[in-house]
Amino acid sequence: MKKLILNVLLPVMAYTTAAESTAQYLEIGDAARLLKNYKVALKYYGLATKAGSVTGNNRLAQLYFLGQGVPRDFGKAKSLYEKSAAKKDPQAINNLGYMEANGLAFYRLTTRGYERYMQAAAMGYAPAQNNVGDCRLKGWGIQKDVNQAVKYYRLAAAQDYLPSVLNLATCYDQGLGVAQNHEEAEKLRKKAAELEKRQQAEDRKKLAAAAKILALADISRQDPPPASWTLKNVETTTGQDGNRVYRFNGKDSYIFFSTPATWTNFTFSVRVKPEALTGKQQGIMLQQGCHGGLVIDKDGNYAFKYWTASHKIFRLTGPAATVGQWANLAASYDKTTNQAVLLVNGKRVAEKTLDEPLLRLGGRFHVGVSLPPHPHPDWFNGKISDIRIYSCAPADGTNRGL
Repeated sequence: MKKLILNVLLPVMAYTTAAESTAQYLEIGDAARLLKNYKVALKYYGLATKAGSVTGNNRLAQLYFLGQGVPRDFGKAKSLYEKSAAKKDPQAINNLGYMEANGLAFYRLTTRGYERYMQAAAMGYAPAQNNVGDCRLKGWGIQKDVNQAVKYYRLAAAQDYLPSVLNLATCYDQGLGVAQNHEEAEKLRKKAAELEKRQQAEDRKKLAAAAKILALADISRQDPPPASWTLKNVETTTGQDGNRVYRFNGKDSYIFFSTPATWTNFTFSVRVKPEALTGKQQGIMLQQGCHGGLVIDKDGNYAFKYWTASHKIFRLTGPAATVGQWANLAASYDKTTNQAVLLVNGKRVAEKTLDEPLLRLGGRFHVGVSLPPHPHPDWFNGKISDIRIYSCAPADGTNRGL
């Protein structure tokens, strides 16, 4: 029989409904943790937690519980889980139950642990349902009742929760709470093997995705800006989310920076708050040379323009920019499908399958202007934050965070 489960499995691309920046913190934190870069994971889970994310708070608690990137600290993990549990989060409630039942940062309180499991199980949380099954099978914190054990194993197994599928197979093998049935036990073990195989395939995909996510140029939080950056007449402040915010005056302020690599698949994204619409194009973030990237066009709409391999310009046009209102912009290109996408506030607002590939992304970038040192550059008037470059075109699940 499997031991009680403290759920710490992390889907790399999972998102909460929090603001886009919080989703990005979680994405980077999950990718870093999967690659065992725990210090980076600690940083981004911390940022997500400060932004009010219960998921980020739970992830942070798991790092302290397991001693990943920090000294192991059950007391700190308990404190963090309690904050999430107060918001009725089933994972935190389940994990507090585990800690109580096993005497971690508590006296051993098996009855209290069982009550926590029941609370989370009632919310439909499969790991907690499995834990209730274990308690009823063994009599941990509650009177032993194999029929109730089977009931809760079935609930979790119906959600394809692997430990419960195996536990249910054991019950059929040994006739615990059910009539002994070796054929049914064998069917369940085959199902468990299929689930495990599927999970391994998903884990491989997540690992590959994680490596791409951490290849991004996450430069907006470095303090001071990297030596390769050139800032001219740019006012710099720190936003409420901890990101560096850059203000451009619309006449002679800009940022230049370079990247060491070039990519055929790419995504770049920024948060932007226009302070004026001029009737002219305004450059937000563009690659030097091909003058391609994110702009506000002369009609006041957000747009993604870029050069193709034969030096033809294509354009995707999005909604109108609103003065004084933040928007999250992202432009992505996937060479395997030859598809370009413009996203505004996490929604695909324009997309196109191109007749020929785009130029590679890389080299020198400019932010806040589109055509330096052109005699008539397209200056941006407003604020820009959270500047990012990814060496991949994210899947739909990722787009919500861009």
